[in-house]
Amino acid sequence: MNFVAIDFETANEKRASACSLGLVVVKNSQIVDKRYYLIKPKELRFAPMNTRIHGLRATDVKNEKEFNELWPEIKDLFEHQFIVAHNASFDMSVLISTTFPFLILTIVVACYSVEITFPFLKMQS
Repeated sequence: MNFVAIDFETANEKRASACSLGLVVVKNSQIVDKRYYLIKPKELRFAPMNTRIHGLRATDVKNEKEFNELWPEIKDLFEHQFIVAHNASFDMSVLISTTFPFLILTIVVACYSVEITFPFLKMQS
């Protein structure tokens, strides 16, 4: 099985405020690449609630690339791939919100919740 698993964090309530992205590339059911990026949101405003969730602050990302600068480095990972995420509706809305301003998505993706697609990977408390 081949897919890319993604996990975004946002700086505030806006979906276009991505401040970090973790991704794992799986080919033939084997992890072949793991990446983590800090991202500087266009609006450098971190809501206290979001910081409590992920621990990131404006000072952590102020010198990082904005998503439109990062996208050329990672877009090939998304093209013609299944994209999975634990919270697919959130993560895909962040992906679309952050890419929409500077390109039209031509990526064919299928979104599945990891817990539905891979029930054996349920979150551990």
